[in-house]
Amino acid sequence: MRFFFLILFLPCFVAASAQVRPEAVSELTRADSIGTIYSARLDSLMRVRKRAEAQAASSMQRTKLNPYFYRMLVPGTLYNDAVSSSLQLRWMPGRDSAQGVPLAASQRIYQLIDNSSLSLADMYVRHPELFDHTDADIQSQDKLRQEVKQPIDATDGLGKMAVPVDLGNDMAEPVAVKAHRPNFWKVWGEGSFRFQQNYYSENWYKGGSDNYSALTVLRLESMFDNRRKFTWHNRLDFELGFQTSDDKVHKVRVTNNLLRLTSSLSYQAIKNWHYTTEVKATTQNMRNYNWESDTYSSGFFDPLYLNVSVGMKYAYRSKKGKVWGELYLAPVSYEMRYVANDSIDLRRRHGIKDGHSTLHNFGPYARWTFDWNVMKNIHWGWNMYFFTNFDQAQFQWENTIKFTINKYLDATLYVYPRFDDSSKNYRSKKKDTYWMLQEYLSLGLTYKF
Repeated sequence: MRFFFLILFLPCFVAASAQVRPEAVSELTRADSIGTIYSARLDSLMRVRKRAEAQAASSMQRTKLNPYFYRMLVPGTLYNDAVSSSLQLRWMPGRDSAQGVPLAASQRIYQLIDNSSLSLADMYVRHPELFDHTDADIQSQDKLRQEVKQPIDATDGLGKMAVPVDLGNDMAEPVAVKAHRPNFWKVWGEGSFRFQQNYYSENWYKGGSDNYSALTVLRLESMFDNRRKFTWHNRLDFELGFQTSDDKVHKVRVTNNLLRLTSSLSYQAIKNWHYTTEVKATTQNMRNYNWESDTYSSGFFDPLYLNVSVGMKYAYRSKKGKVWGELYLAPVSYEMRYVANDSIDLRRRHGIKDGHSTLHNFGPYARWTFDWNVMKNIHWGWNMYFFTNFDQAQFQWENTIKFTINKYLDATLYVYPRFDDSSKNYRSKKKDTYWMLQEYLSLGLTYKF
């Protein structure tokens, strides 16, 4: 009997188990379908959202371009035009209405304003408690731009319109105002000291004697410039050198011996040209004795050269400052040569006649000052002078070439050719010429300020 029931219900269990497996598979398929449908719905919602946003943006843009509904959004105000439009058969906004629409507005704008007025009139009747102001109150308020009711007097000064301010006790003490006059002076200069030592052995094939030499060079300059075409330039040149020698009378002899003061007063004519008056005084610092003798050939104020001239000066300076120069041309000048010593031989040596201590000459005068920074460490500068009385002539050309090693150390090549036929004693006996030459090459310390 037990087996009979098992055989009877076995097909049912098999059928049931066979139905469970397809259902599980269908559930998995249904889950995938739900995910696909859900994604599709999300995409559809996204498209609807973007379309709604685009429509809202377009509507917002149209709203921005249509400001005639502003009365519906601002705080409640009783507008006279809204009431008038509701009581008239045909109403059109005037130029003086609250919304300020001109008569030339289109019919569409009239319709928009009319609709807003009808809506406001309906609100006035239904909820009068929401409206506390009228358009007359708005018109009575100040505007951003006020009309000028009284003409402005252009003759009124700012001082009359000043408002008095109470500064309190902080300004109880008077404030002293002191005006400083600008300094139109500029001072600069350069100083150097050079030392040289020479040694020769006793059997040196050319012979020679040991010696020491020292040279001091000082240049001071000052400039007054009031920035109103007036300038005053002063320059002082000082050179003094010594050298040991075999002179039995003077063991130390003077080599370089120069003291010169140049003063130039200028007034600008046009651009680089200036009317100029120049004074130049030249003499020596110490006496320079002849070889193994107590007779000296030059000394302080023996002689003194004084030149006064009037002419035109051309000043030039390059944009980068590498080249600077002055060319001074004086058609008329006066030169005086003075010897303070009463020695007749000394006066004759410098071309002064017996019984006189001075020599006067008149003629044209020229000066050319030039500075050129050839390279970063090489500088070439010169001073050139020329004077003639159409009977005698003087020419000087002082060349200084500096090779800078560092800020304080440099090498200097000095070449000074000179021509002067104002005295027969200046003639060279060996070469029968009035040309003279001085040259030296030295290494020393230099300081600029």
